[in-house]
Amino acid sequence: MKIPYILIAVAGLSACSGGTSGGTASGTTPLAGGVSGTTGGSTQVGTAHGVANGQPVAMTIGGTTITGLVRDTTYDKGVLKSFVQSEIDVIAGGSYSNREAGHTGVSSTGAMSASVMNTDFTSTEAGGIQRAASYARVSGGTMPTTGSATFTGDYAGGMGASNISAFIITGDVSLSADFGASTISGNITNRVGGQNIVVPGASSFEDVALGATAIGADGSFSGATTGGQFADLSIVGAVTSNNGTYDGLIGGATGSEAAGAINLLINYDNGGTVRNTTEVGVFIAE
Repeated sequence: MKIPYILIAVAGLSACSGGTSGGTASGTTPLAGGVSGTTGGSTQVGTAHGVANGQPVAMTIGGTTITGLVRDTTYDKGVLKSFVQSEIDVIAGGSYSNREAGHTGVSSTGAMSASVMNTDFTSTEAGGIQRAASYARVSGGTMPTTGSATFTGDYAGGMGASNISAFIITGDVSLSADFGASTISGNITNRVGGQNIVVPGASSFEDVALGATAIGADGSFSGATTGGQFADLSIVGAVTSNNGTYDGLIGGATGSEAAGAINLLINYDNGGTVRNTTEVGVFIAE
């Protein structure tokens, strides 16, 4: 987490974390460990962290074990490590294919974790593909109640659209927290799609703005997003609706880390045909 210069001279603040030292001293609030959140409706269990490239990855989504997953370092994004289905699953009745894929990761201290997965349970278009994410504050700590700070880190998720596939999207996340006002906002930038791109030009996406929202006393936050659509709208047509949300948790020993998820639901008018897209992704920043 990057600390504004105006805070460096404040007694008790760490230049690395931006939180006050000394546990639950004045100017901080305690944060419990073992706190988790989900986006997209299902809990993820398992990890690709520490698994060698090409080796099996054990994951479940909503209690269902997903088979045939292997570690694939090709799509790693910083602390978020990727995995894919080892064999392509062709959609019934068509030539397009789905490959179950996702990311899992932990922060540098291990205090925060996140995972996201895309699974084709029904072999249909975008509406039948389940995308879900989980994130957690693994260990407890404290959060500043004064000052401000910036968190930067990694984003990874999955998106699908009718007849257009971009099952892995990665980017960079930046969050700005005002602990005195108990607010947070941010952006996800440099968003690019990889794996299973079947339409030329469909690999670039607009930034996602994470609107200003409150930080709860427990370190949780939830707000609305804007943006995130295809950079080239000629591929899918004009945006007709854009409904997105994000949520997360502040964590780390001194409130110096964050993890969370986004859920984007964007529709396009493709010559009179509605193309619905869903994107679910996670971020870890510090």
